[in-house]
Amino acid sequence: MFKHIQLIVLLSTLLVCANAGSHHQQIHLSFGQNVDEMVLTWVTKHKDENVHVRYGLNENEKFEFKAKASSTKYINPGKEARIMYIHRAILKELEPGKMYKYSPVSAQALGPVYTFRSRNIDNSNAVTKFAMFADAGLEATILPRLTKEVQNNEYDMVFHVGDLAYDLHNDQGRVGDRFMQEIEQVSSHVAYQVAPGNHERKNNFSQYTNRFTMIDQESGNMNNHYYSFNMNNIHFIIYSSEFYYYPQFGTEQIQSQYNWLKEDLRKANLPENRAARPWIITMAHRNFYCNGYDLKDCIGYERLFRKEANYSLEELFNDYGVDLNMSGHEHNYARLLPVFDNKVMHHSVSNDTKVYSNPPTMVNIISGGASNIPNEVNDEAIFSEIPDWVTKWSLEPSYSRITVYNSSTLLLEQVASDVEEERIIDELTLKKTLFRSY
Repeated sequence: MFKHIQLIVLLSTLLVCANAGSHHQQIHLSFGQNVDEMVLTWVTKHKDENVHVRYGLNENEKFEFKAKASSTKYINPGKEARIMYIHRAILKELEPGKMYKYSPVSAQALGPVYTFRSRNIDNSNAVTKFAMFADAGLEATILPRLTKEVQNNEYDMVFHVGDLAYDLHNDQGRVGDRFMQEIEQVSSHVAYQVAPGNHERKNNFSQYTNRFTMIDQESGNMNNHYYSFNMNNIHFIIYSSEFYYYPQFGTEQIQSQYNWLKEDLRKANLPENRAARPWIITMAHRNFYCNGYDLKDCIGYERLFRKEANYSLEELFNDYGVDLNMSGHEHNYARLLPVFDNKVMHHSVSNDTKVYSNPPTMVNIISGGASNIPNEVNDEAIFSEIPDWVTKWSLEPSYSRITVYNSSTLLLEQVASDVEEERIIDELTLKKTLFRSY
């Protein structure tokens, strides 16, 4: 009888372990409000009880800590009305710069064990390294190389700046499920920060808004459309270019975001804050400038939220000294010269154009070649008439690798993603030895 009970217990344990990977799905990390926090978001297909996360230092045998999760029932819009349960937990009081292990748990199933490195305490002299890309769908070409680099702990975070999965809502949300499972090898190991793109617009960005957890550091509020945070000597601002293109979902968010951006930039430029974090990097899906003339959402070579719309952003960003503005949308890579109000400012650019020294306005980078998905117009036609401000472009699948060495030197490398040996398509060094007053 005792052996029979033992066998039942063993079989039950094996069943729980076998279900662990399939029960707790779509694991992804993002930054919390405080430096010693990490937010974990994941999905189950059934309602669970006692949902939480076990976590602890990787070097220790046991999980020392437990974080209770909040759970939200999400019904996919569509005929099937597929249900998923989205869970969020904040892992708190993390020791700086340590490897942690963690596992999502519920009464129904134990989850797999994952690892991540906690953030270091912010240091204005520390090196910060991150990857950035946009327009990545299923089986994205960047994923194998990016996964290797992330799992080697090369990055502090990864940014996916719009157009996720193509599309999250497709097939009643199953495409979104598959995409989230594919990126798990990256997003379970490092903070996966996102911004919305035009392909997330379905049902007023419903899938995007519910699947992710982006926290604004100043307020502590969750806002997947615009938020900001600090790391070392950088102030990061993520914002939505999409508000300007979908007024059917309301227009008040355009003004709300603009007012938030203005206040956030004002605070970032207080003397003590700008001294500690001299770099300001902004990201959104669409760039102010276009590579091709009169593309679908362009007015000539520019986009309406640059200058033509109410609450336009280029002048605001220039007034508050944004250094680098990164985007995607166009499925290619393009490095722009320093340009403001359609005027190129050559005097800060080296002869080979690979060093910009004290550029008098922000530098724009388009990095939308993560999946090498064809554009709506012929790729070569986009660059048949290259505007004056584009100094380097490529149609190869690629992503951006940015290393901020200190308060005066930033290196951008554009990495080809479909080759075995690393190859750098382009590189740019930004030098800041003179600091404007704002």
